[in-house]
Amino acid sequence: MTLYHVLITGLWISCCYSQTISGPLSVSLNPPNLDHVIWERSTFTVQCTAICSPNPCTFSWTKDGVEVSNTSHLFFGSMNKEKAGKYVCTARNTVSGATNISGTLMIEVYYGPDNRQITLNPSNLLYTILEGQTLANITCSADCNPVCSFIWRKSGIMVSNTGVLPLGSVTRNHAGSYECTANNEHIGRSASSWPVVIKIIYGPDSATLSLSALFYSTTEGNTISDITCSATCLPDKCSFSWTKSGTEVSNSSVLSLGYAQRNMAGNYVCTAKNPGSLYNISTGTFVLEIAYGPENITLSPVIKSYTLNEGQILNNITCSAKCVPECTFSWKRSYTVMMNNTVSWLGKER
Repeated sequence: MTLYHVLITGLWISCCYSQTISGPLSVSLNPPNLDHVIWERSTFTVQCTAICSPNPCTFSWTKDGVEVSNTSHLFFGSMNKEKAGKYVCTARNTVSGATNISGTLMIEVYYGPDNRQITLNPSNLLYTILEGQTLANITCSADCNPVCSFIWRKSGIMVSNTGVLPLGSVTRNHAGSYECTANNEHIGRSASSWPVVIKIIYGPDSATLSLSALFYSTTEGNTISDITCSATCLPDKCSFSWTKSGTEVSNSSVLSLGYAQRNMAGNYVCTAKNPGSLYNISTGTFVLEIAYGPENITLSPVIKSYTLNEGQILNNITCSAKCVPECTFSWKRSYTVMMNNTVSWLGKER
């Protein structure tokens, strides 16, 4: 198009100059390639150029039909994933109003993972579970482009090289702290989840006593050493109870009896209980014997003097006494032992 400018001065009409209106022509981008992969948080600039006459072109940039810049430069100050998409530059001739567009600029952003922005499903950070029960899979995910790879570690040791932590039926060896790490190899970035703590409730497997044997005998009045019951429970300590013949006598792991008294004699059992599972186990029966006596010596019949004719039969005379352990008996005549028995059997008197 050619535009003529005419100057009228008085009666004279003269043609002064003419201008050609053209463009926008040769709309191009710098850098010229249309596909760009840009790392998150980096900067990037694209310049749009075109030829317009008689005045320079004006420019605008649109993303998905929405204007994002009204200059020839498209500047990404700190790239993020929201800036990914399709961009088009439009050049405009301000005189004719004609427009022309560039090719579509494709921006792909490599991003993620962000530290502590790892998603866990379920989202629990603490699990307390009985040994032998099944723990559902824990899945780790992260917002990454390209897709991240994942590793689960327990105390720094890899236990899974996928986003899934499959523990299944748990044992006490599964107890500990687990962490999922997402890794974007393309941009060399990794991030970890918050620790997932798994507590396994187990025990007691057995209960033991500080004594070397389950039978203990001492004399009345002596001091009985404390007897300690031991067992292992997790995650909480075991609770203990001592019973004597089925009746509780202590709710501590230590049975402290002090000075021996005959009423302390009996059968004792220690039971260890896991407060988390209520599972319990008992020791073998501990037998305590308190030695005392002899006391309350009696004769049967109670007659203390007998007068018999020679040849008469003297009935048995029985001696008894209270002792623990059982007493032994001996009969003496004029300080000479006649027999070691509870019964004196003389028969016919000679």
